Amino acid sequence: MSSRTRSLWLMILCAVLVMAAAVLVRLPSALQSGLSPELRQAMTDEEQHLYLTDPDSYYHARLVRNDLAHGHFGTVLREDGTSWDTLSFYPEGRSADYQPGLIRLTEWIHKPLHAVFGTSLYDVEFSLSAVLSALTALAACILGTRMSNPAGGLASGLLVSCASAFVSRTVFGRFDTDMFVLLMEILLILFLSEALRAERTGRRVLFSALFASSAAVYSRCWTPEGAGVAAGAVLLGGWIFVTVLLITPRRFLRTRRFEKREPLTLLLCTALSAGCLILMHGPSLFARIASTPSATAAVPTSSGVLPNLLTGITELSAPDPVPKSFLQWFSGYSRDTHTIVNGIGGIMAALLSLGFFVRVFFRCFREERKRGSDPAGRRSDVLYFCLFAVLLAGGLFICRYGNRFTEHLAVPVGLTAGIFIGKIVQTAKSANGRRRMAGMFFAAILLTAGVVPAVSGSVQVSGRSRPSVSDASADAMGWIRENAEDPEAVVLSWWDYGYYYEYESGHPCLWDGATQDGIRGILFSKAMATGNASLSLSILRMLSCSGNQAVDFLLTKTDAPTVFQTLWAVLPANREEAIRILEERCGLPPSEAVLAESLIHPETPKEAYLVLTETMMNRIGWFEYYSVWDFTGKAAPPVTTLYLFTPDGQSLIHSDFGKAYLQVRSKSLLWKLFIEKADVPGFLPVSEFSDGRESILLFRLTQP
Repeated sequence: MSSRTRSLWLMILCAVLVMAAAVLVRLPSALQSGLSPELRQAMTDEEQHLYLTDPDSYYHARLVRNDLAHGHFGTVLREDGTSWDTLSFYPEGRSADYQPGLIRLTEWIHKPLHAVFGTSLYDVEFSLSAVLSALTALAACILGTRMSNPAGGLASGLLVSCASAFVSRTVFGRFDTDMFVLLMEILLILFLSEALRAERTGRRVLFSALFASSAAVYSRCWTPEGAGVAAGAVLLGGWIFVTVLLITPRRFLRTRRFEKREPLTLLLCTALSAGCLILMHGPSLFARIASTPSATAAVPTSSGVLPNLLTGITELSAPDPVPKSFLQWFSGYSRDTHTIVNGIGGIMAALLSLGFFVRVFFRCFREERKRGSDPAGRRSDVLYFCLFAVLLAGGLFICRYGNRFTEHLAVPVGLTAGIFIGKIVQTAKSANGRRRMAGMFFAAILLTAGVVPAVSGSVQVSGRSRPSVSDASADAMGWIRENAEDPEAVVLSWWDYGYYYEYESGHPCLWDGATQDGIRGILFSKAMATGNASLSLSILRMLSCSGNQAVDFLLTKTDAPTVFQTLWAVLPANREEAIRILEERCGLPPSEAVLAESLIHPETPKEAYLVLTETMMNRIGWFEYYSVWDFTGKAAPPVTTLYLFTPDGQSLIHSDFGKAYLQVRSKSLLWKLFIEKADVPGFLPVSEFSDGRESILLFRLTQP
């Protein structure tokens, strides 16, 4: 067998190993072996399928079913041809325009599998993220091999695909667009680097076109803004590389002349990718890209007056660089270790990545004294140095906006760490005798030390993954689906599980994960936290009938604090008194006051169901926070939101202040309905659902 054939088989073996590892580390999320039989039963549906992980999965599952049933993603098609989702953000609804990559891929895979093997749509949705993670491992292995050797490819594929932050977002049952992120970023790096390294014009054009195509596909699989940022970051690394070639003296990077092919290739990649993105999403995409960080940040305010509900999302809190306990440096990526080091695979992965940058810097940016050295190899190392340095800096920057973005660091860290191991193997193979054996042994030690913490941590992360909902939620939504008289009877609850409620009940919801609206945040929180049941009922009736229309109208007439203070007075008042208050406080003429009052007090109440859950009780501190919103965003968020504690973290049981606060909290509607199960006029108890994991109380809004 020739050396070339052996090398080919070795590369194939490494590719198979990394793909298998990517699936195996995610397998515990499918087995759920750590659950008791009772709890596992509560997390499976009537067909014994585990519920999907993360409520966002149910939004994508609903889009798939809408597309198969109607030929578009929405529930209706408007007269202007717009696909519209009437179940989300009721009653206004919202556009169903959504990146189609995940939905189309699911349909394309399901159709042949169902025809040949009878595979269900659920099976495809449940397993797709694991399959895509295997392709991510393969892409990382190919790039690592291209940049070093099969050993580097093996290490790169394992470190990228088994990075805990990436695994946590691509476990079995998570049907979300995150499955595309690392795969597409690796393809962008691969195609740009190949375009810049190619000597023939045809290959440069081919790989430039593949780069632009990858950016375009990425924008259809994830957010267009995110795809544009990723492509721009890779291109920036390329331009820095060209600049380095231009300003670095020849004695460092020996070449006969500064060749024009690199800048021309970069211009072609930039023009093609920008053209594709503009053609698909319009020139306004670049303005949206510029505003992405501020839109994503979990800042306290939006537009300076209304709350941004992203503040209360754990995954949008900035991660610490390292854990507080040294032993946790080698653990998985869990609720207690949402740190950058844990997310990228552990401290050894970080040190190996640092080794890559140090090695390349001192090898390539020192005076070249030997003749016959490899200038092309040195230039390639500088190219990868620039690309990964930009991606590493960009990844660390966006981590400021939430630990959910830590997965992006898995690409520069995992690839550079793997390549560093590959370079050590390459150096060892060029030596003889004991030096060769010692070098290979050292590389094996580094590979083990880098990969084992990443794999073991990811197995822990996968094993701790749980379905997002359970039987209690399914039974509650099933009751509404079977018993609601109005096909558009609205489900009222906090936004967390709106996606699932829409999917399972087939009824519209007040809001969901895509409509974390500040106006509704204040209104719904006030309804839950106030002790005035009449005010609560009026708020929920207004929301279920006219949504935000009353507030939107009043905000065109006066400032936000005046609008909401007026609402608290108007909502429980009768018609005549409400009109008078609106005229006096908001300066409305009689005709406009009558219009506003009709939106605040709808004549025909909507059939509506209030869903209260134990999970919501653990958000009670947020309801109290938003219900007294100061319209400046300067008030500090609560330290703890659990119903057993005060907003500043004091126990309700073991302190005098806690006991006094308990007397205040127990007057709120949420406490009365869920904890005391009190009889409150206007809130008719329908049923109670409990499965050992979640408890849900269902109420129908009635006339008091």
